[in-house]
Amino acid sequence: MPPTSNESLLIAARSAIPEAHAHCPEAGDIVSNSKHEVKAQLQDFAFLQGFAFVVGSNDSCPGRRHCTEYWCYHHGSTTRNYHELTDESRKHQTHVRKLNCPVRVVVKDTKEGERVITAVEWAHTYEPYPNPLILNTHHERQPGVAAATTLAQSHYGLLPYLKSAEVIRREGLKPLSSKEYYNLKDRTEKSETLTDVEEYCLIEQTLYYVDWKH
Repeated sequence: MPPTSNESLLIAARSAIPEAHAHCPEAGDIVSNSKHEVKAQLQDFAFLQGFAFVVGSNDSCPGRRHCTEYWCYHHGSTTRNYHELTDESRKHQTHVRKLNCPVRVVVKDTKEGERVITAVEWAHTYEPYPNPLILNTHHERQPGVAAATTLAQSHYGLLPYLKSAEVIRREGLKPLSSKEYYNLKDRTEKSETLTDVEEYCLIEQTLYYVDWKH
């Protein structure tokens, strides 16, 4: 029997993950000095296991060394909506139930200038998701979603949602929902570096917007 569309999406998303990211993180592992790369690697592993991480703590550890704790998104014991489910899934489950899941990974800076995993815990208190693509954290792994998000990011602060959606449809992509669009964080306000694609789109769509307004 051929795979269903959901199974095909899962197969494609899993096959796109580097083989090294399938390695289960262990205490003592030396990781990248880039926080972005560390988070991406951990999220890749979490996706393969059917869950997602959130940054639970980003502070100084004893000894004044910087450390970051990545928690399972079911960490804690209170019920609160952390927007981890997609709009479609939220129709069936309005709030993410906090199940006091202890799963976590702690990454600490060493005096040698390296970043090392110092603690891990893998005992989930729930059954991981068979289809982790329903989680917002992993939503962009679906074909076209990442491209649409990148394009929408270049519009943010320049185009109203309806014009952004129109441009994205013209590119043959599915637009973000209005809520997803207005929840985008403008990287330029955070002084983050734009990718070449984002910079190109930003310039192009700025010109488009000026022309559209006049």
